[in-house]
Amino acid sequence: MGRQNKTTGGENGGASATEEANVKQGAAGAVQDKVPAIMPLEVPFEFEGETYESIDLSGLATARAEDMCEVDEEAKRQGDSSVNGLHPEITRKYAMLLACRLNRKPYNWLDKMNAKDSIRLRETVTAFFYFMA
Repeated sequence: MGRQNKTTGGENGGASATEEANVKQGAAGAVQDKVPAIMPLEVPFEFEGETYESIDLSGLATARAEDMCEVDEEAKRQGDSSVNGLHPEITRKYAMLLACRLNRKPYNWLDKMNAKDSIRLRETVTAFFYFMA
């Protein structure tokens, strides 16, 4: 029988647990880099006389629990029953309210945005919280 060489520490293609963790961490970082800090809109919308062509989502990376709790409370005030559910942060309304809070805009700021853009916003916010952590 032939002798097999076991490798550790990355020699000859082997990988240590630390190296594997670093690879996984790098992959997660690469995915996070795909989330746009600025989400361009397919259809610009107007709010209080100003036209918006994009939404700044850079605040997602620095959002705090208090931001999310405030959004929960606002959603309740607006009668959104999904706040009492298991994952309210995956709803379109939650994504819209969070974007408003992070941009320091009134909670009705995104109400007139295009439906397709609102779906992209929901997908982006959900992806950030669930697939980029």
